Amino acid sequence: MIRPKNFAFNAATSETNSFQRESNQDGVSEIAIAEFNSVVRVLEDNNIPFKVFEDLDKVLPDAVFPNNWIAQLPGGIITVFPMLSENRRAEVRIDIIDWLINHIKPASLIDLRASAEEHKFLEGTGSIIFDHKNRIAFASESPRTNIPLFEWYCLEIGYRPISFESVDLKGDQIYHTNVMMTIASTFCLINLEAIQNLVERSFIKAILEQTDRMIIPVSHPQMNAFAANSFEVLDAEGKSCFIISQSGFDSLQADQIALIEKQSRIVLVDLDFIQKVGGGGIRCMMAGLFIPDAK
Repeated sequence: MIRPKNFAFNAATSETNSFQRESNQDGVSEIAIAEFNSVVRVLEDNNIPFKVFEDLDKVLPDAVFPNNWIAQLPGGIITVFPMLSENRRAEVRIDIIDWLINHIKPASLIDLRASAEEHKFLEGTGSIIFDHKNRIAFASESPRTNIPLFEWYCLEIGYRPISFESVDLKGDQIYHTNVMMTIASTFCLINLEAIQNLVERSFIKAILEQTDRMIIPVSHPQMNAFAANSFEVLDAEGKSCFIISQSGFDSLQADQIALIEKQSRIVLVDLDFIQKVGGGGIRCMMAGLFIPDAK
């Protein structure tokens, strides 16, 4: 995770992110830092291992969302991804890459940033939802998620690529797959209504069912509340925790909550401001690590 220094509304990313909203409040950066620090306290209170890097002094309004530029796979592969907005590409940090390499044995690096020169973008675990157990990767096409590049990457890492299109109520492509679906070890939250092509919708549903996961459908309003922008992690004892924002949790029905609680311990974080201004939630703020001790 990256503790932000200069969080702000990013006009460059708002062109493809309909979840972003400008704020007239003073002290935008300070509010975001306070929210971030509250998340850190929640992780500590729930005995969830994590690693925080301090932000750079550069003006990087979206630095709090590192999952878009870096990802680690369970086998030790580290990937650096090409992002659509030029003002986000400076978020890539060699010190963080080096830290990961030093903590993963063996480690290998795939650097896809050159694809941006060909106008091909793939924004990490924003664009890609991984099912590591079954080596399947899901991606919803958008300006930030180039399907041919996604398929090439999956071939390189040995995952089966599953692509589709999802749209919001205005008919615009949803900018990141991780706002409309999340995959946990035994269940999946997904906005199936957003997949308008009924053949694609049935196919995605069938693939998920084949992995023996319980499908918990979420609606457009629940997606807009960031219910699907949530993340299963393990605490220090190896027990499942499902991190979800308060707004996402509040949007869920009692039966949906009960289904999740049967599988995982729900951990709530308050992210209303970062979600509103940045257009991303807790999943976007966490680049998953497969390291015994992340400290």
